Amino acid sequence: MVIAVDTSVVVRYLVGIPGDQAIRARSFIDSSESLGESVLVLLEAGHALRTSYGVRRPKVVEALLEFVTLSNLTVMGMAKDAVVEALARAREIDSAPFADALIVALAREAGAEAVASFDRDIKRFGLPVVEP
Repeated sequence: MVIAVDTSVVVRYLVGIPGDQAIRARSFIDSSESLGESVLVLLEAGHALRTSYGVRRPKVVEALLEFVTLSNLTVMGMAKDAVVEALARAREIDSAPFADALIVALAREAGAEAVASFDRDIKRFGLPVVEP
């Protein structure tokens, strides 16, 4: 049985506050339970870290990378390796939004050959861009 983890638990796990919830989140996530995570939760957690907690982008990417690579965690609907690769690539490209990296990784996993976007820089994540 896999238990899907919500954004609220991920954020408490990563930021350590509020104390009681953070302790419970850490205990749960660091247990031997088989956990599942969606790309949507990763995106929402990254957004919350940046906007609600003031965590700078490089630290957000590192935190998400460390979280995703936990041994008891699977990524639901996507290969874990693809998520790790996307976040690692976002880490290498200093100003690139990690959301773009995950969007392209998800598109690639689904078999897309290109991404329709007005953001031409999204091509840095490895799929051609088609401008609508």
